[in-house]
Amino acid sequence: MCEIVYNILITNFTVHRCIIRSNAPSNLQMQPLGCIFVYALNCITFGTAIDFACGTGGFIISWLKALESQKKTVEDRAAFDTSVYGIEKKQFPYMLCVTNLLLHDIDTPRVYHDNSLLKDVLDYTEDDQFDVLLMNPPYGGSEKTEVKNHFPSDLASSETADLFMSVIMYRLKQNGRAAVILPDGFLFGTDNAKVAIKKKLMSEFNLHTVIRMPHSVFAPYTSITTNILFFDRTGSTKETWFYRLDMPDGYKNFSKTKPMKLEHFAPAVEW
Repeated sequence: MCEIVYNILITNFTVHRCIIRSNAPSNLQMQPLGCIFVYALNCITFGTAIDFACGTGGFIISWLKALESQKKTVEDRAAFDTSVYGIEKKQFPYMLCVTNLLLHDIDTPRVYHDNSLLKDVLDYTEDDQFDVLLMNPPYGGSEKTEVKNHFPSDLASSETADLFMSVIMYRLKQNGRAAVILPDGFLFGTDNAKVAIKKKLMSEFNLHTVIRMPHSVFAPYTSITTNILFFDRTGSTKETWFYRLDMPDGYKNFSKTKPMKLEHFAPAVEW
C-alpha cells in the first residue's frame, strides 16, 4: 500500500515539475548517477553520508543499497539506520524523500525540511561534518543578499550551486569523500567568487577526477552541460584526471523516456 501511495506521489511530483519547468531531473535520470557515485566512492564501510539538497532521496538511497550487504549484526543495523542524512528546502520533495526512506527500511529517516544555505559556514565544527557528500545541487538560481551573508565575502557568489559547493567544503570531514554534479559555469566561470571557491577546492582538497557528462543527460529539464567532480579531504590537489564521456552508440540525445543508463558509464569505469 505504501509503495502504491509513493508511486502516485512521485508521478504527481513529476507532472508538477514539468508544469513549473524546474531543472530537477527525474528519478530514472538520477539512478545511474547514484550508482556511479557509490562505485567511485568505494562504499564498503558504514559512515555518515549526506545530500544537502536531497530532493526525493535518490542519491542517499543508492548509498543505502550499497551498504545493505554490510548488515551482519545488530550493531551493523544500528549503524545502517544512522548512516544517511538529507536536507531539502521544498516541502513536497521532502515528504517524498521521507516516504522513500521508509520504504527502504529506515524506520526513522534523518531527513530535514530546511535550507542548507541559511547558516554561517564559519560556525560549523567537526561535529557538523560528514564522511561522504553526494550532491546534484540546484544550479541556474540566484541567491539574495541575506543568503550570501552566511558566507565569507570572497566566497559569497550569487549562484546557488557555488554556495552549495562552499557548504560542502566546510562540512566534509578530514579524509572524507565527495561526488558533486556541477555545471560548466562552475568549472569555467571567471568571476571573483567562483575563482576563490575553486582555489579553496584545489588548495585544501584533492580533486582527483572530473567526468564531463554528455549533453542532454537531464533533458528536458535542462540543457546545461554538467560535470561530476570527485574529491576528498586528504590534502591539496596534485593531479586531476579528466574524462569526457561521449554519447553512446545509437543515441543522438537522452530524454525523460530514454535516459542515461548505468552501462553508459562503462568507458569511464574501465578508464
